[in-house]
Amino acid sequence: MQAEITRAFNALLKRQFDANGIRMASPSLTIQLDGGSATVANADPATPRPE
Repeated sequence: MQAEITRAFNALLKRQFDANGIRMASPSLTIQLDGGSATVANADPATPRPE
């Protein structure tokens, strides 16, 4: 019963946020490498690398 109430509340909250243009944060990860050169890793040696 608790899970049903939680799902219903979350659905209502999302509808209200959408109606008011409020965006929910979503987790993301940004990795930035400084220095050196980038190379394309290719696990399949039979497939040619893009140039």
